[in-house]
Amino acid sequence: QSIVEVRGSEAEVLTYVMAWHERWDGERAVACLRYRDRLGRGAGGSWEITARQVEAAVVWGFPGVAWTWVSRAQPAVEP
Repeated sequence: QSIVEVRGSEAEVLTYVMAWHERWDGERAVACLRYRDRLGRGAGGSWEITARQVEAAVVWGFPGVAWTWVSRAQPAVEP
């Protein structure tokens, strides 16, 4: 699922991804991510990714990986 906002020869794209992995040893892992991409027109007019930020929402089975997490809204504090 992607949301694309085009402004002339540049674009911002937000893409949500759920990736299921099964390793050769049978171990399984899941990563629910979103990509925040910036695109620009390259030579010949094709779209190219000029910047990418990856943010994790849910991850299982990737021990030792340092993720950048999706920022969450803070709950309202009651007086």
